[in-house]
Amino acid sequence: MKETTGNLRKVYQFGLKERKYLIIFTIATCFGVLFNIIVPIFTAQQIVYLTNNQFHQLLLSSFLVFAILFLNTIKIIVIKKNTAKYFCGVSKNLQNETELK
Repeated sequence: MKETTGNLRKVYQFGLKERKYLIIFTIATCFGVLFNIIVPIFTAQQIVYLTNNQFHQLLLSSFLVFAILFLNTIKIIVIKKNTAKYFCGVSKNLQNETELK
């Protein structure tokens, strides 16, 4: 455990220049948690609307779930791009540091 925390500190020190990617990653992950809480609630609402023959409400709820899942897909793309940029930057900084030694 001590070695793991030490390694995480070193990686964080080498990733200070790419901090903005880490912040965007954290914010997008928080939105992902919200999306994963909201979607089951609206899906349950869809089932209730379907059993009560409220097709207009069902259509609106379905559109809302579609929009939330579309935003979730965009969030996944943003997370992947930022993760790649962050790890490339950290790797580059590590390589430059080991070349200097």
